[in-house]
Amino acid sequence: MRSHHPTLVLPASVIALTILTHACGVGSLSPFPATASAAPPTHSQTTPPKPSPWAPSTSTPRALGTLSATDAIERVSELLETNGGCELPCWWGIEPGRTRWSEAKRELSAFGASIDSSTFGVPPGITGNLVTLSDPNGSAGEIIQQQYIVRQDVVQVILSAPRAAPQFQLRQLLSRLGVPGSVFLFSLPQPYLGHLPVDLLLHYPEEGITAVYSAEGTVDGQMVVACSFGQPYLWLWPEASRLTVEDVSNSYPAGPLPSDFRTLFRPLSEVSDLGIESFVSVFESSSPARCLETPSEAWR
Repeated sequence: MRSHHPTLVLPASVIALTILTHACGVGSLSPFPATASAAPPTHSQTTPPKPSPWAPSTSTPRALGTLSATDAIERVSELLETNGGCELPCWWGIEPGRTRWSEAKRELSAFGASIDSSTFGVPPGITGNLVTLSDPNGSAGEIIQQQYIVRQDVVQVILSAPRAAPQFQLRQLLSRLGVPGSVFLFSLPQPYLGHLPVDLLLHYPEEGITAVYSAEGTVDGQMVVACSFGQPYLWLWPEASRLTVEDVSNSYPAGPLPSDFRTLFRPLSEVSDLGIESFVSVFESSSPARCLETPSEAWR
């Protein structure tokens, strides 16, 4: 076991807060109380959150598991395309609240995954497991990362970073899942150090899914405009849990959304001309997708 807790790359809106939180130790899965985190920044702060590279892993993906190199690449490629033949919140055939980690770990290890586990800062019986794989569709050195939170050998929560979810682009997710329970937006009023991050959060409490899509915004007059949202960050948990966004942001690691995520994110209807249903109608059917606009003034 390592003495630190492994983490993966986060949306631009939560990177600074996550660094603060993890520096003090991780929080805990419900029903355990979450660890208090540092106070989140306000919209008027002078140093906004910044994009981050992939979190470094102390171990690199193995070139070969129990499968041959060719078979391992084909298997990972298949999972990226089909999600193991199951629907979210099931992930690569692994079901939160049901699948035993010993079985999932054996499958992941078979095609060359590096698995970095830690029990640091969490209650007895809980482990965080950072899974790192070489991206079969990427350039040399590009990786796929996921995190599995395990209690008593059962996977409780899965967090997947982009590159692992090409089949869950915004339009595809809306087509599969329909109207979310809530939609939130984060932006800055103007670029900072050459970047203008825009994060879009979709929450499906009955399905056990939270998705955060990120885009690089531009300023057009008095509006921030985001036109191309990439692959999502996915938080997946047992459907029966019926978690609110507040539950997600206060439970480890169904965040690392900040514990007071509303300091950063705002309901979409308050910072754009779209309600939830109109948002789904527009972005599910638009090809290419319509740009999302929000007033710069709303983020000052």
